Amino acid sequence: MITKRKILAQGDRDGACFLYSLANAATALSQKDVTQAKWVKSIRALPFDMSDFIAGRGTEKLDPCSLYLESFSHSFVSALNMDLEICWKENIASVKKLKNLINSNQVFILSIDGDSHWVTVVDVEGDTVFIACSAEALNGVQPYSEKESPDLKRIYNKTVSFSELGVENGFGLLIFVEKDE
Repeated sequence: MITKRKILAQGDRDGACFLYSLANAATALSQKDVTQAKWVKSIRALPFDMSDFIAGRGTEKLDPCSLYLESFSHSFVSALNMDLEICWKENIASVKKLKNLINSNQVFILSIDGDSHWVTVVDVEGDTVFIACSAEALNGVQPYSEKESPDLKRIYNKTVSFSELGVENGFGLLIFVEKDE
């Protein structure tokens, strides 16, 4: 019996978790799927060569400058035809700070696992963080499931306590829809 998956799947060797986090943020806020056509349009709208993502280095070159990540993210979500605002946030060192960023108009893309992976935080209740993680379906735990979060009723596929996230530097992007006045 094979105990660990040996066949490679999409996402195993690339560094595209940030791109998937942006798409998952857009889906959480709009309740609309990111179709293959929209995905391709968003990839083509990006302002630079995608070889770093495909080679598994992800946002490594962009991480030193938050403005690059914001600009990059704007290019991606604009191509999805979604009017989303994006704002860099730092010092997210507690579940309370993270919870204050999440509401019906906002999600947060957070760098976790020692700044090696990006996820979309869709809800927080107590110390439990509900995330949409692009790698969760590949973790080997079966059956894979998606559920609706308790407060904001958003789709998530992983729950962890804040301390289990491995938040090292506590940074990421607040993605939000402007409230109608």
